[in-house]
Amino acid sequence: MKLVYVLMLAAMLFGCATSALAQGSVERSAQGPSVVREPSAGVRTESQEPVAVERSVQEGRRSGAGQSGQASRVSLSAEQLLSMGWERFSAGDWKQAEEAFSLALASGNADAQMRARLGLGYASLRLGDLPKARENFQKAFDAGYNVQETLPALLTVLKAQGDRETLARYIQKLPENQRSQWAQLAPVEPPRQVADAPESGVRAAIAQAGNNPSASRLQAILSQHATGLSACADADVYLKIAQGLVGQGLEAQAKPVFARLLSCPKLDFGVRMGAFYDLAAITDPEIVRDSLHRYQETARGLTPRQQMALRDLALVLDKKQMGRPGVSQATRVELARSILNADPADPDARAMLAWDALNQGDFTKALDSFRTLAGQYPKREDVQLGLGYSLLKLGRADEALSVVAASGKTDDPLMKDLAYQAYVQQAFAAVEAKDYAAAGAFTAKARAIWPDGVQVREAEAWTAYGKGDYATAYAAFQERYKATGDSRFLSPMVLSLSNSGQRVKAFETAARMAADQNPESHKAAARFYREQNAPILAAQAAKSGGVADDCCANADTQMVDVRAFVRSKTGDSGFSRLTEWTAPVGYSWASQNGWRVGATVAPSFLNSGSAPADPYAGSYYARVSGVAPRNSLITEATVYTPTLSLDIEGPYRWRLTAGTSPIGGPVSVMPTFSANVSSPTWELQLHQKPVTESMLSWIGQRDPYSSKTWGRVMRSGAQGSYVFAPADDWFMSLGGGAEYLWGEHVADNVGLKGNASAGRTFKLAENELALGVFATIKHYSRNLNFYTFGNGGYYSPDLLFITGPFVRLRSPECRDYWFDLEGSVGYMYERTASAAKYPLAGASVFGLSSAQLEEYAGHYSGKSETKFAYSAKGEALKLLSPYFAAGVFGGISNAADYREAFGGVGMRVFFDPQKGFWAPKGLFRSYTPLDRDQ
Repeated sequence: MKLVYVLMLAAMLFGCATSALAQGSVERSAQGPSVVREPSAGVRTESQEPVAVERSVQEGRRSGAGQSGQASRVSLSAEQLLSMGWERFSAGDWKQAEEAFSLALASGNADAQMRARLGLGYASLRLGDLPKARENFQKAFDAGYNVQETLPALLTVLKAQGDRETLARYIQKLPENQRSQWAQLAPVEPPRQVADAPESGVRAAIAQAGNNPSASRLQAILSQHATGLSACADADVYLKIAQGLVGQGLEAQAKPVFARLLSCPKLDFGVRMGAFYDLAAITDPEIVRDSLHRYQETARGLTPRQQMALRDLALVLDKKQMGRPGVSQATRVELARSILNADPADPDARAMLAWDALNQGDFTKALDSFRTLAGQYPKREDVQLGLGYSLLKLGRADEALSVVAASGKTDDPLMKDLAYQAYVQQAFAAVEAKDYAAAGAFTAKARAIWPDGVQVREAEAWTAYGKGDYATAYAAFQERYKATGDSRFLSPMVLSLSNSGQRVKAFETAARMAADQNPESHKAAARFYREQNAPILAAQAAKSGGVADDCCANADTQMVDVRAFVRSKTGDSGFSRLTEWTAPVGYSWASQNGWRVGATVAPSFLNSGSAPADPYAGSYYARVSGVAPRNSLITEATVYTPTLSLDIEGPYRWRLTAGTSPIGGPVSVMPTFSANVSSPTWELQLHQKPVTESMLSWIGQRDPYSSKTWGRVMRSGAQGSYVFAPADDWFMSLGGGAEYLWGEHVADNVGLKGNASAGRTFKLAENELALGVFATIKHYSRNLNFYTFGNGGYYSPDLLFITGPFVRLRSPECRDYWFDLEGSVGYMYERTASAAKYPLAGASVFGLSSAQLEEYAGHYSGKSETKFAYSAKGEALKLLSPYFAAGVFGGISNAADYREAFGGVGMRVFFDPQKGFWAPKGLFRSYTPLDRDQ
């Protein structure tokens, strides 16, 4: 009988040890990792804090919200029953724990059934039902489930039952270095009675109490025989009393008993180990570890088997501590490494370090670790999840989905969450690749898993944005912003408004964002303004948002621009030939409402070459009768062109200029102006500008044969253009204009023009390359390209048509450099009409000789010609310091009846430091030949 009691006691001791270990590992397998949506978190392995794997894309462009709850059900799922079972087990209510595990065994899938068997085994062991405990442990082990835990538990029961034959057979399944501690473990002998122990009746009292005495009876026995506990007598009986108290939920009353037993210096080693394991099951492992360390420091004469048992206990404590909720990740990792020092093959510790590598961003290391573990423990769900998330973090969503499919648990909530995130990642990748059909397919799969998933809603918003469904995109981004307050959604919100044509509303929204108290709103407003080519507004929003390194920072600075260039146009010396030397100097300052006011003066030296003594110009018909020239043609002049400008940023960008034609020359100065309004897709302009083709058209001429002057041609009119994208990276552009040309004593004229182009853009490193074809057509109602009186001295064909390919290469903005190069070649057809030599009556025909009348009534003949045309121009800038930029520009063309070439340099001085070029076209695209469209 005593032998049976001793075996039962050994079974309980080993049961305590294995149940303590089980609570560390089974909790993880029972609950496992899951996906946290909002707020996002890093990947974790503890049971109470589930796994969260966020996307890193656009990282800069996606957010989440809280996980929606599920409706309660009438019947509990296997997962819920398992959780309930372990809850009751931890509380010491083993009977209810057994009932919950039994229900889970009947209702769960294969994996849940194995976990239920493990729980049933522990509950049965606590209830003293060794055959039932053996049955469940043996079935779980034979099924290959969690053998690191189920085998020791089974061996404990077999030893307690005395089934040495079966015990010997199962011991052979242990690693060789662990077999001796099971094969050589002798039954625990009860301590010899102390003859004069004052409370020697405790053994009789517990025997009289019968099986499963009540908690009150145990407490009464403990109170009556407290002196024996103090004297460390009958320690095995007091251990049994403490275990009975724990079994009935009185852990607080049991803890002092365990603590007193562990303080006994000559306590039987088996009883001590039982007290260690039982105390570890109900208190913090750190407390037990402190007691263990004190015992190891003072114990003498321990056998190798006992030393190994203490090391095993320390390992169990480390594993239990590693699995406790609330333990910091750093402590978990330290414990895992300590466990691996003692047992390099421990799967729980290896899994912990693999999850830590995933948390730390070492995804390749995590993948290697999980792959090795998966090969050894293919049924461990946490390992399969870790493998899937490692692949997901490496951007290999398709392989992560393969892990889900291979697990055979596609309906498992944890695997479904992994599949959901994989589909979301694939959707975002498709959006970035502009494959919106694929993005829609992936979002549909993700939504099928989690209809209310916040990440899939964000992916759907970006898909709608990419497809051009800006109304849907705006509604989705707005919903996400209201739900989360995440400022990342503000920028796509206003961009959706802008692209849907609601630019006024978009800028009003951005203005409210810039005035908001939240700095993140300021940053989003600054990004929007920058993308809308509004650098001044962006600079002010960036300052209030603290974005010191934004490209547009200090774009509201004062500036001084200095340029110098030379332009050469071929033609007849003294007439159509022209060489221009100009050096525009300007100053501008910006206001807080997105305005920039500027003033520029452009001194120019003009030269047309030497003219003949008797030039065929002006009233040349008078020369026919021998009238000597009264004046010489003007072939050199120094003139000055003043201009005021106002640029206004907003939903529609305005540029207004006002000035005069060049001051100087024989004909009176005329006012000039331009009013330009544009959006990202269209542009309109009203203007009055000088015609700068010749000395006659630009500043006028003196009549060599009279006192009259004529020339200084102005072109007053309107023009516009529209650009649209029929598909991603493709573009089409249409433009046209009409002008009325007039001047002093110059015949009126009307000019019409149109152009079209189509092509595609490509990314070349960071630069943009555009390839396409173009066509241009022009028509003038009169041919006034002559220098006799009444003509204007400018190219005015009846028909000009050019078509051919073009290429353009330009760098991105917001760099400390900028270049824009373009060129075209093509077929050119021109036809000029015949024209009267003197289109205006400059003198009375009465009194003219017949020779004069013949000259006066004469005509210039028209012509037609085809030729190869070419054109090229470009500019380049470099920010040499935060306050100074310099560059060059130039061009050449023969797309008329002359050739023209120009080249120049320029510099810009900033009053405030700059990070890069936020408006690089501003320097050379004004007041230079790059800006002139004849």
